[in-house]
Amino acid sequence: MPTAILLAGGRSSRSGRRHKACRRLPGSVWLDRQIDALRAAGCGEVRLVLGARPRRVLACLHRRVPLRLNRRHALGPFVSLQTGLAPLRDDVLILPIDVPVPPPWLVRALVRALRPGIAVAIPRHNGRGGHPVLLARDFAETLMHLDPAAPEARLDLQLRALPPDRRAGIKGSREVLEDLNETQAWRDYRQRGGH
Repeated sequence: MPTAILLAGGRSSRSGRRHKACRRLPGSVWLDRQIDALRAAGCGEVRLVLGARPRRVLACLHRRVPLRLNRRHALGPFVSLQTGLAPLRDDVLILPIDVPVPPPWLVRALVRALRPGIAVAIPRHNGRGGHPVLLARDFAETLMHLDPAAPEARLDLQLRALPPDRRAGIKGSREVLEDLNETQAWRDYRQRGGH
């Protein structure tokens, strides 16, 4: 069972007044649904990484999860990733807060794809990589030791730098490409019946 890291350390400046994690849904908020969905998908521990405006996110959190605070969030999302990785005990599923959790079958497929020698399993749709990505523990450890101020301190660049035989692609649904970063994208997602 991988550890899930839910990244909610950004400012949410493009999503309107409310933090993305606190968007309201019938009966709950987005953050609680994301945590529940990660658990239902088979993740062991679910860690929540906060950064800018942590009180806003904590005000809408109704689940018990380990919290990590990225005090250097101004350096960007890679520092939030590094903050969430420590301590590292398992393979790690990485999910930004503004991306829907995929169905459990896809998480299981990512776990099966992470065979020895594979550093990352990535869901794909129409030829494009999406979220969440599953990092093998040894690869995640190398990310923990990168200088967060270095130009290569970006997860997408680190994934592209891997040889093709160390990456596993898993066919996923349209949701793996969803980015609910802006208010209109969220409305469109809800109109299509998402969560």
